Amino acid sequence: MLISVVTGSILTLAGATLLDRKRRILRYRALLITIQKEIIRNRDRIMKEKESLPSEIKAKFETGDFLALTEQEIRLLAWSFPKPYEVQAWSAFVSSGLVSLLPNNLSECLTKLYDGLFSANFLGSLSASFFQIFAGPTRLDMETQKNMDLFLRTGVRMSAIPYLEKCDACLLLIEEELRRRKWWKPSRC
Repeated sequence: MLISVVTGSILTLAGATLLDRKRRILRYRALLITIQKEIIRNRDRIMKEKESLPSEIKAKFETGDFLALTEQEIRLLAWSFPKPYEVQAWSAFVSSGLVSLLPNNLSECLTKLYDGLFSANFLGSLSASFFQIFAGPTRLDMETQKNMDLFLRTGVRMSAIPYLEKCDACLLLIEEELRRRKWWKPSRC
């Protein structure tokens, strides 16, 4: 009788552990696919923003010389108050603790990409604050007003566009990880 109870307990624990592992693996895969879709939407949005730039500015981005924009080139741009880039899937992935299952190169790539997107989101909210300062009566000197105006025209745009290549690199690494672990695919019911 005692042997049956011990055997049943061991089988129950083993079954629960295996079931928990399978659920964790399925969550990992599902969240990784969600991150992949989120990155694609962010990349498409950044590409659209880049394509809308005047040709002189776009050419400087192609050569990597976008920090040398002249004031006249910057004034060709309108003020920008974009909505934040999507980062919810990454936040959920990190909060779930599943980030520890990522290979090092993918983890590093995603961390750098999302750090840049968080920075772009911060600059976007900062540009809205600067606009509120400009909208009211200000006592700022002319040089500060000029610099704030230039930031409102370039700040968020210029912070996100350099991450296009990082988006593509992360997408390739995600594809590789999903292919490498394709045996984790959930069964279709």
